[in-house]
Amino acid sequence: MKEVERVELHLHTKLSDDVSVIEPAEAIRYADIQSHKAVAFTNLNNVQDFPVIAEAYEKYADSDIKVIYGAEVRYMSENGKSQYGITILVRNQAGVKELYRIISSMRSDGEFDNLVSLDVVKRNRENLLIGSCGNVGELYELVANGADLEHTASFYDYFEIYPAGDEEEREVNKKIYELGIRCGIPVVAAGNCHYLRREDEIVRRVIRVAQGHKSDNQNLFYHTTEEMLDEFSFLGEEGAYNAVVVNTNRISEIIMQITPVTKESYPLLIPNAYDKIQELVHSKAKDMYGECIPQQIAARLETELDFIKRHRFASYYWIAYRMISHMNELGYYVGSRGSVGSVLTAFLLGITDTNPLPAHYYCHQCYYIDFEVSELDGFDLPDQVCPVCGCQLKSDGHNIPFETFMGIDGSKFPDIDLIFPASMAYNEHSFIQELFGEDNVVHGGTIATLSWQTACEYIAAYENETNDCFTEEQRNIICEKICGIKRDDGIHPGKIIVLPQGMDFEDIVPIKECKSDSPIRTATHFSYHYIHNIIFDMDVLAHNDLDMLKMLEERSGKPITSVKWNDSEVYALFNSANTMGITEFSTDTMRNRILKTMPESFADLVKIYGLEHGTGIWKDNVDCLMVEGHRLSEIPAFRDDVMLQLIQYGLERERAYQIAEHVRIGKLSHDSRLSLEFIETMRNFNVPEWYIQCLRKIQYMFPKAHAVSYVMNAVRMAGYKVHCPNEFNRELRNRS
Repeated sequence: MKEVERVELHLHTKLSDDVSVIEPAEAIRYADIQSHKAVAFTNLNNVQDFPVIAEAYEKYADSDIKVIYGAEVRYMSENGKSQYGITILVRNQAGVKELYRIISSMRSDGEFDNLVSLDVVKRNRENLLIGSCGNVGELYELVANGADLEHTASFYDYFEIYPAGDEEEREVNKKIYELGIRCGIPVVAAGNCHYLRREDEIVRRVIRVAQGHKSDNQNLFYHTTEEMLDEFSFLGEEGAYNAVVVNTNRISEIIMQITPVTKESYPLLIPNAYDKIQELVHSKAKDMYGECIPQQIAARLETELDFIKRHRFASYYWIAYRMISHMNELGYYVGSRGSVGSVLTAFLLGITDTNPLPAHYYCHQCYYIDFEVSELDGFDLPDQVCPVCGCQLKSDGHNIPFETFMGIDGSKFPDIDLIFPASMAYNEHSFIQELFGEDNVVHGGTIATLSWQTACEYIAAYENETNDCFTEEQRNIICEKICGIKRDDGIHPGKIIVLPQGMDFEDIVPIKECKSDSPIRTATHFSYHYIHNIIFDMDVLAHNDLDMLKMLEERSGKPITSVKWNDSEVYALFNSANTMGITEFSTDTMRNRILKTMPESFADLVKIYGLEHGTGIWKDNVDCLMVEGHRLSEIPAFRDDVMLQLIQYGLERERAYQIAEHVRIGKLSHDSRLSLEFIETMRNFNVPEWYIQCLRKIQYMFPKAHAVSYVMNAVRMAGYKVHCPNEFNRELRNRS
């Protein structure tokens, strides 16, 4: 009788709150193999895997299979004691926002978590389909108890029945099927799948037993059409075929393929932001370098500002400027991390104290400037007086290209990460809420999943509880399937996300309540990684070092800004690895690295920091090159080093950037066509073979701007250790 295959309308993945061991890609592939025209994803209490499902489905976009997006949610019955489930399927694109509103409305009542209100469901169901959720639904219980069903039945768009565990369940399922016929509501047989194949049941059982639960329903695998028809044979041949095949396809056919996660970018646009930052930047540049800004500096500023204007990024810089200005007004220093220090505009706005220009002298009185210097870093230049007016020259510049942060064409989303004193970070959260409104600011959500180590512990706990014993091969297979299962969700305490004007969060992502000391009480339901570069986000991070620097400043009377960057006593401290108490340089690994490299300058410390924080750079690479006699200064430690070095060898700027980006993420180590092409290009420009082979071993390279910023704080701290030892040691004791 079977003419077409069935459709699975209820399947849980590894992120479901009801333990499942199914990966989205596996489910889509399995449905495609079975010639099922669709598969519905309906995780309990969340839609957190929608981005993963969408990504997995891209491989099947040209096939006949359809992905249906949905969720299983719970509500409290009117008598306030029983908790029931409903299944929600998204019928069209407009339904995405409706489902997201329902998910955002989830609340805890003290006893139960993640409950929705049926009133919210009723207000947001126009473009959704509501199912009765099988044996955990209210309809099932009412049918089982012989209650009046007229009002309850009319709430659903379809009834769900799951494979039965016993005769009693079969009898209830049969009554639900008959009720559907009487009410004209389609009844669908759904698998309530928690694992793909029957033999995978042991994996779910291991997890549940290890978590202290009893083993439960063992019929939760993804059934073939024939297996499902056999399960529901008690409905009769025609009844089984209708429930398993006809009605599941009928539901699928009225559902459109949708996009659950936008790929569009929604920049935050603050009126006149570009004009404001342009004025501030030029004002600061003139204050430092004179009314007639030197051509080398003016050209770079023009390029950066043009990129910022063209790609509508001015608001991001303006917000960062406002936040730092606010904190400075309160008397606190703010640092930066990441590569924002690559941008001269950011430096002139005070967003970072890393000046990315090449090393140079400049005079604050007569505006004399000199880029013709021998040192690699401006902080290492010896003291000199101005040859024009005789004043003490200032020196600065760390030689960092803007491309590291902005991209070759300036289109990279500005990922501005700021470091605040730990004691003031939440104060800044409140300030952001004041800027944009309490309802428009959320934390970035996170999702924690089970690791291999935890999977091994679960297996051991199961074996201990049941006296079963797996082979090593079985353990590895089970571990593989357990890894990635949701453990819990939470927040990134420093990741702040701001809603663009004229939008609701549910246009992009559901939100959730979060427990935090921060005044921001909500977070994104998706992991923040999936909406990065879609809406504005910023890292507002806390660092205890900034609190310590503040205390040292107050106790010693010596301002943080009074540090002498070329202080020989400070570098003697680093050279001898006398760095205990100086964050970033006090670990055993870092002190050993110092003793091997013997740093004598700020540039050396920056190099060492980069070597420490990259992957595949030091061990069996740079350490060997130094033994062979290569100087620390000529060795690549940062992606920026690679780009600028290749330009010096004669490569065009864009090509040098492309190769540096390739090296940054370890791709030059692969023998791909592009890698071999890049290697050939370098050889054609006479790049030394030792340098090329060094790049080939690298798996990840750090941004130089981040290193400069953190080394600056380390040198500040070392300055207090050298010149204010009593205050330094007292604060160090207080911290410990």
